[in-house]
Amino acid sequence: MTGAQWQGALDLDGASVSDSRFARVRFDGSTFSDCSLAGVQIENTNLSGMRAENANMANAHLRDVRLSGTVIENADLTNVTIRDANVAGMTINGILVTDLLDRWEAR
Repeated sequence: MTGAQWQGALDLDGASVSDSRFARVRFDGSTFSDCSLAGVQIENTNLSGMRAENANMANAHLRDVRLSGTVIENADLTNVTIRDANVAGMTINGILVTDLLDRWEAR
């Protein structure tokens, strides 16, 4: 449906839309439940207010993302790498990451 204008809600259950391409599409307020999004690429996309529960994001790569105000709870962060990040105000278990880094560098 290149260039087509679709209006209204879709209710897909048990459908396969693998290898599809979506551009300039609004999914505001949509729900994805029990779906496979393995290998999906998300570029130039507004995910503010997004909620992910019971989601497997193993081996995900987040680059040039804005996560300010994000809460991560009950997460497995084994072998997670954070590079070149602004961690001002970020806490882990209530401890400021900047304080942890300052103490690490001072030792």
